[in-house]
Amino acid sequence: MLQNSGSHAFRPCGSLYSPREKTSKVSLVAHRREVTVNSLHNYIPEFIDEFYQKAMGKEKTDRNFIIKVYVSGEYLD
Repeated sequence: MLQNSGSHAFRPCGSLYSPREKTSKVSLVAHRREVTVNSLHNYIPEFIDEFYQKAMGKEKTDRNFIIKVYVSGEYLD
């Protein structure tokens, strides 16, 4: 998905992880390297807690997870 902000285009990518950390994060990426990392709850206060998914189908255990978002684009390079 390509997002436009004025004259700049960004490509946000999201991934779900089993939490080693306790807070969701957003990373700005330049030249395939993380440049800055901030807690996502600074921008969306409801994201201060972990997320929770009930077991579905063949899964037998419920899971907690966080969101990690990577934002990259030509402007950031």
